[in-house]
Amino acid sequence: MDEKELDRLNLGYVELDGCWIWIRGMFRDGYGAIVIAGKTRRAHRVAYEYAYNVTLTPDQFLHHKCRIKACIHPEHLEIVSQLTHTDSAIYGNKEKTHCPHGHEYTPANNYWDKYEKRRECLQCKLIRSNRQYRRNKQRIADRWKPIALKYGS
Repeated sequence: MDEKELDRLNLGYVELDGCWIWIRGMFRDGYGAIVIAGKTRRAHRVAYEYAYNVTLTPDQFLHHKCRIKACIHPEHLEIVSQLTHTDSAIYGNKEKTHCPHGHEYTPANNYWDKYEKRRECLQCKLIRSNRQYRRNKQRIADRWKPIALKYGS
């Protein structure tokens, strides 16, 4: 990181209650954005890499111990695995025992998306899939109905 980029990093936050809150560009998900070497990166990752002189790999996730996504204070960040990061209490997934529709989360009733980032109730997923199947089936039947009537089927 050159001096100009370091200045942008240092001027891009304000200190508030011990956190370094990013006040410049933001990603839609609430994390700070900064351009380094022509590439837009997450500001908290850049701050962590600079503070500890490390290079984070894509499979290393930073957990905000302060629970504030816009915070870039390196002492408020810790490297965790993807599963730990996804399941961490900050997102509330560990405490959830039931899905929003009241089905209990059990090992047999959990469905993880293909990236294993999002847990979903298997019962709700099956209900939604069945509803979508019936809707598509009806749509196809409606599309072919005039043709069937025209040819007397």
